[in-house]
Amino acid sequence: MFYLSAVRTYNSIIVIVLFITAVQCSQPQRVSESLRVSQGAVNGVTVARNGHNLVVYGDPDKKLRKSDMVLFTHHRRDVIWAGRDLVQNGAQAIIQFRKTVFHRC
Repeated sequence: MFYLSAVRTYNSIIVIVLFITAVQCSQPQRVSESLRVSQGAVNGVTVARNGHNLVVYGDPDKKLRKSDMVLFTHHRRDVIWAGRDLVQNGAQAIIQFRKTVFHRC
């Protein structure tokens, strides 16, 4: 059941992350009750609901010690360092299995 919730949350996060990357934050900012953005060398997003955490890219502030999942996208493989500690502390790393080409130029 948590998996289905995470999938629905993932779709929402994509839209939110696109919005958030356009917004400049000088320090951790709570966007909503369950959404926090932290800025550093890489911007991180934490979604917390029902006692579970989903982190996008990682936590550059190093304030979060535990998470259920860390989402890494194919565009930002250079920021794995921001989520490494969370994965080493038991978080499941969500990564793209393989790159799918939808069109050719």
